[in-house]
Amino acid sequence: MIAESTRKSDKLDAQILAEFLALDMIPEAHRPTPRQREHRTLVRQRQRIQKPITAAKNAARRILSHCNADIPSPFSLAGREYVQTVPLSRADRFAFDQIIRQLAFLGEQLQEIDKELAAFAKQAPEREAQDRQILLSIPAVGKVTADVIVSELGDVRWFSNAKKVAAYAGLVPGHRESAGKRKDLHIEKTGSRLLRWTLVEAAWRLVQRNAHWQQTFERIRQRTGHKKKAIIAIARRLRGVMSAILKSRQMYGPRSAAAA
Repeated sequence: MIAESTRKSDKLDAQILAEFLALDMIPEAHRPTPRQREHRTLVRQRQRIQKPITAAKNAARRILSHCNADIPSPFSLAGREYVQTVPLSRADRFAFDQIIRQLAFLGEQLQEIDKELAAFAKQAPEREAQDRQILLSIPAVGKVTADVIVSELGDVRWFSNAKKVAAYAGLVPGHRESAGKRKDLHIEKTGSRLLRWTLVEAAWRLVQRNAHWQQTFERIRQRTGHKKKAIIAIARRLRGVMSAILKSRQMYGPRSAAAA
């Protein structure tokens, strides 16, 4: 009403807002609880540590690839013994050794944050603890993914339907309408980037592990012609399944997958 008003001023806008507030017609804005804010801080800190770990491992693999010496697990004890036999240049050896020391330091920090998150989970209220167990019943969901979902999404009862949850995660496609024509755009990417990234990664794991989800992915991929569009669609459906089982308080099962 304010945006479409022909008589618009700060005074009139304030009056309209005051009248709507008096009539209790302004929806309440959701604020995360103090516990949820603490949980988000810990989960996002874990992500800040995990990102440089991944970057450092990729850098080390690039060094090994220069000698065609990359192996599946160069950071294990056996892998490091193997790397010592690789004829790296002096500069590459220096860089690789520094990366290994960096990974050791980051690994200690990751262990610390994992312990803190485990202790935080032990103090969870009953509903939050149940939410974790329900999410962990999904094949592609582990403790890290469950932590992200619980912290970033909060209580699913705040959302009236699964579409609003998907929109909150930025997984719904935008669209443009002009002259009666509609054009679908890329996903909006609003909301938490960590939540969106986690759902997409979980979707990839689910497609690899579950025949039903793999068939659904292939069907969407063939229809759209794009793997990325198909996996985003799977992520939206997975988010819908999560919402459904969290609201129904039931563990994941064949019926949950079929409903997706």
